[in-house]
Amino acid sequence: MTEVPDEFDIVVDIGNNGITALAPGIMEPIVNLAVSHCGDLQKGEAALRPLRSFRRPLSDSIRSMPYVAMQSLSDTRPLAEYGSSGASFSLEGGFIEGLGSQVIETINGFLDEAPPCFWITAEHYLHGAASLPAVHERAFSLRRRGYTTRIFAGWTSPGEADRSAAWVKRLNTALARFSDGALYTNYLTGVEGDAGVRAAYGTNYDRLVALENRYDPDNFFSSNRNIKPDSTLR
Repeated sequence: MTEVPDEFDIVVDIGNNGITALAPGIMEPIVNLAVSHCGDLQKGEAALRPLRSFRRPLSDSIRSMPYVAMQSLSDTRPLAEYGSSGASFSLEGGFIEGLGSQVIETINGFLDEAPPCFWITAEHYLHGAASLPAVHERAFSLRRRGYTTRIFAGWTSPGEADRSAAWVKRLNTALARFSDGALYTNYLTGVEGDAGVRAAYGTNYDRLVALENRYDPDNFFSSNRNIKPDSTLR
């Protein structure tokens, strides 16, 4: 990923077959790579060649398709159906700067004790144009290369709740040492609180508070991952 063009994106999922049924009949954890290259087909094939020549996958369904067809591959209906069946979830998000051997070993160390239904995602590798602006030039401060992460566990039996939620938290904490303190705003789940919002905006946070003081001193727009004006902090 350190050498791919700007047009290339990837989502790496590690999970069992509790919801998605990516490989029928196989219930141990599998790795699923969802890739996209929006641009010249020959350049896309060249960028994909190292991946497609690495070992033999259970399935290789990479192909040329319209962009809207690619978007439809992210089918969340199985997850919605799982939730409507009475299941509960635990989810935490973060950021890692790369998928080096230490990150892989950390994740692998948690797989043997994983709950019955789980997945771990490293996705949307930030690179290229997204990392060109200086941190102070935009409100969004996460301008370094790396992956946003999500760790998920679901359960239908109340007896699995504590174990599943604790596993999510412990793994997310273990991966935090590879983030250099960065967080991705969209994946803040509430457990991080105001400290998580401050970490997500980094050195831009105080300047954004000044804008809140000027344009929204009463914090009317407060349903997002909120940057509070000084008036609400006193």
